[in-house]
Amino acid sequence: MNSQELLSALVLSEQKIGLVRTLHCFYGSNVKVSISCPPEEWGTGIDELCFSVRSQNALKRASVFTVGEVIGVLNRNQIEKIRNLGRKSISEIKTRILQFGFDRLSDDGKIRFFQSLIKLNPEKTAHICKNNTGQ
Repeated sequence: MNSQELLSALVLSEQKIGLVRTLHCFYGSNVKVSISCPPEEWGTGIDELCFSVRSQNALKRASVFTVGEVIGVLNRNQIEKIRNLGRKSISEIKTRILQFGFDRLSDDGKIRFFQSLIKLNPEKTAHICKNNTGQ
């Protein structure tokens, strides 16, 4: 499987089983992703992302009320410093922010996301391509 075939497989898989399951099936855990959220969406309240009660309460206690503020905390690697957020809560927040941003991408934007995913994870991509060629 080459990069173009992988790209097609990722797009088809996302359409069938969703983004998070596709990432997990192809790349496993600890995958590097980059996604932009349109600035007009930054003001969206965290209530709309349906976080667990623990995650939502911890974010609010840390004065993080909007998607833009969550993105800022994530970009500054300060999410681990928020009290009462453990590994599972942090994973939930990252996943929901990723899904929120992905859902707002155009079809072309989704393809660019997967192209970026392939480039950001060269070792895992090489492993996927190698394992699917029978080598």
